[in-house]
Amino acid sequence: TITASDATIIYGESLDTITLAYTQAGILEGDVVAVELSVEGYTTSATPGSTFVVKASSSDNRYAFTFVDGTLTVLKKDITVKANDASVVYGSDADLSALTSTITGLVGEDTIDVTYTTDYVAGQDAGKMFDITPHVGHDYYNVTIAKGTLTVLKKDATIKIDSASVTY
Repeated sequence: TITASDATIIYGESLDTITLAYTQAGILEGDVVAVELSVEGYTTSATPGSTFVVKASSSDNRYAFTFVDGTLTVLKKDITVKANDASVVYGSDADLSALTSTITGLVGEDTIDVTYTTDYVAGQDAGKMFDITPHVGHDYYNVTIAKGTLTVLKKDATIKIDSASVTY
């Protein structure tokens, strides 16, 4: 009996990044049997949670083999979403839609939507810093979040002094 072992692969990876394995029983000690393993239908665009059959085969004609299939399961890929630092001028509202992130680990042309929150409220003192927290949900990825910093900048102010006259 040759049994293809169950295996896992990360979303977006090619089969050459993993090692497929098998176990064998009933082979005489000292005999070496060539076994080939293949995965039916797998492509790098297979979504997490998908499963594929791992097939074992052998052209060795010394044995009447029984082959037992294994399963390849696609797992989510780890990515990091880091909110980029930003600033806001004292007295202004923070434009959360203008915030950006640096995302590492996406597969191919995948994109993800990121929204942001912060504890900043307009009118907070200049020089204070607040966390920018990115929020992401995606079925293909395990997301690690890294916060950014929102810094309150001083507001430019112009003081105009009207001319005055003094009588002595």
